[in-house]
Amino acid sequence: MYRLLCLQELCDDGCNLHFVKMSAETVRSNRMRMWSGCLALVGALLLFVPQMPAQQGDESERNAVITWSADLLGRNESPAVQTSATGKAEFSFDFDHQTVTVQVDIQSLDNISKIQLRPEHSRKDIKTPALLTIYDASKDGEFKNPFTKTIDGDAFKKIAEVVLNYEGIVEVSTKAHPNGELAGLVEMHKTYK
Repeated sequence: MYRLLCLQELCDDGCNLHFVKMSAETVRSNRMRMWSGCLALVGALLLFVPQMPAQQGDESERNAVITWSADLLGRNESPAVQTSATGKAEFSFDFDHQTVTVQVDIQSLDNISKIQLRPEHSRKDIKTPALLTIYDASKDGEFKNPFTKTIDGDAFKKIAEVVLNYEGIVEVSTKAHPNGELAGLVEMHKTYK
């Protein structure tokens, strides 16, 4: 059995059609070569092209990591304080064990006397007691950067309620500024890994 294949050839004077007579075996052989070439190309792509990580915008294939932190700056204090010092306070919650680990990292600041977590509404009223004293120089000694403290028990519940509701302010006091030199609102940050 033969098949007729139409080949089109472009010439100066137009288009000529040529018909070529091919056996069914030749057609099958040509198809097999074409499919073999395609399979070889796909195999090479799979073998030599590295696996692409999930795109940055595709959050469904990555794990969400939730952190709570406060950027500590003088301008966040009330009234604002002119200082080149900065810092960050991070809260890591372990809800299974009812603990929170607080890590405070501060740059360009000496003579830190206290670091406290206050409810946001008490920021203007310095007489309102702090919810938690994270660091106290009179009890914890000299401040070592970064400072880490783990809290559990009843204090965990109070801290979690304030921080998770965006109502926690971390305030850093120094000898030069006993009412606070740095402060920052604790906020949630979501990233993907």
